[in-house]
Amino acid sequence: MSRDLLRRSVLAVGVGVALWSPPGVAQAQWAAEPGTTVRNEFSPHMALCRGACGPDCPDTCEESFYWECVDSSHFRVVRIYDCGTHLGCREHDDCLDRCAVEIPGSTEGGAFYYSECARTCHAGCVVSYGGASCGPWTQGHEAPLHPFDGSTRFEYTKNAPDAEEPLFRCPDGTELVCAEGGPYCREEDEEEPPEEDDGARPVGVVIGPEPACVEADESLQMFAQVVGLGHGGVRWSVVSGPARIDRAGVVRPTGDGEVTIEAVSLDDRLYRDRAEIEVGRCDCMVSAILSGDTMKTNAQGGVAHFSTEGGTTIRGAFSNPQVLDGVLEMFGGVMGEEQGERAEEWKREMAKMPRETLGITLSEMQPGSGGEELLGQAFGGFKLQASVMNRSIEPGFAGGLPLSHVSLHTGEYTEGGYPTAYEWAPGAPGSVHLVVGHYNGRSLSGTITGNMFAPGLYKESSGQPPQISFAVSFYALEFDPMNLVMGCLTGGQ
Repeated sequence: MSRDLLRRSVLAVGVGVALWSPPGVAQAQWAAEPGTTVRNEFSPHMALCRGACGPDCPDTCEESFYWECVDSSHFRVVRIYDCGTHLGCREHDDCLDRCAVEIPGSTEGGAFYYSECARTCHAGCVVSYGGASCGPWTQGHEAPLHPFDGSTRFEYTKNAPDAEEPLFRCPDGTELVCAEGGPYCREEDEEEPPEEDDGARPVGVVIGPEPACVEADESLQMFAQVVGLGHGGVRWSVVSGPARIDRAGVVRPTGDGEVTIEAVSLDDRLYRDRAEIEVGRCDCMVSAILSGDTMKTNAQGGVAHFSTEGGTTIRGAFSNPQVLDGVLEMFGGVMGEEQGERAEEWKREMAKMPRETLGITLSEMQPGSGGEELLGQAFGGFKLQASVMNRSIEPGFAGGLPLSHVSLHTGEYTEGGYPTAYEWAPGAPGSVHLVVGHYNGRSLSGTITGNMFAPGLYKESSGQPPQISFAVSFYALEFDPMNLVMGCLTGGQ
């Protein structure tokens, strides 16, 4: 479905179903039918997952991947999106794609989705199926009156029709085996496939985490994972768009628009990856890549909050006087005299502790989800909390800040039902680093990278605690519930 909500969709009460077909355009079809599998299919305006309900390949699709042999020495990653679909979503996508063919050049920038032709498509959906169905479809959700009529499997090995396909190879000293269950890298003296799928680890370059957006007046640190190559370094470049990028991977926009960057291996130019960044007004975003003792390799979310008043992390709530005052005020009417005296004593003791001057909470949750889905995300998804103590941050600041405490939950649980929680503080094993790219008092962007251990848990194989390495890119909004500043949950800056 289109990337936009159904804004200004109904042109007139009498608009009919005929508006689904813009005049002068043949009845071409780009949307895939339910029950089919399509690979590397793009619309005339470069959109993905045509026929899926939602923007491009929406977050509601089930995502996975597998490795596939290309030749005797190279393999590629195939990213899979299993997406819900409905006839109304397919008709809407085909209508938009016919508009893109009828009006050359109209797809440049965001104005395409507000053009007269595109508004005809939006209105056709509302007239045929009603706003109560078209609204949820734009977010990738089923509509109560018109549930999905099936699902479609979309496979992609590249990001655009003319993009180069990232290829991978096995590390030196090993050979590629194209087995029925997928390719793996085998050592010379190894006869049987490995018990675990370690051989499917890529050898090449992968950019991650991929940020969705950056403000025009901020910088952004990019990262590239280089696996199985000798040097491990990459050469960064801007393929297109208003930005510059230096040798260290720091992007500096020069205007608004879409930017495509590329990282090429210094060892072998065959291996490269690209990422797209939108420069302009940003929404909350969390993008993480994970490795180590976890089955989870990445996380994407839409709830990223920060507070300079202790309003977003558990540690901040119990260390900042104004938050404590607010809590005590809420419960003041139900506390007796003795409880009130204890609360005041507790507050005085807490005031002696270090004060959280910047708290960051990043999660896999999506602001527009329903109650049950939000509950599932809260207890079963990625969540990171980081605290900076006794160091103020002023608007305009950019650079590194020392962290005082970090906790991370991958969304995984032990066999006993306990969450696999990783923690770090100065002096503990591991290290974590926060780099702020942009801060204006209302929004904050940056990266948090590091490696941490899970205290109190031990692996049977080694007796050591589980360890995780991660890199998280985020764009967060201020969160101060005591003053009704709800950050990402209100969708505004």
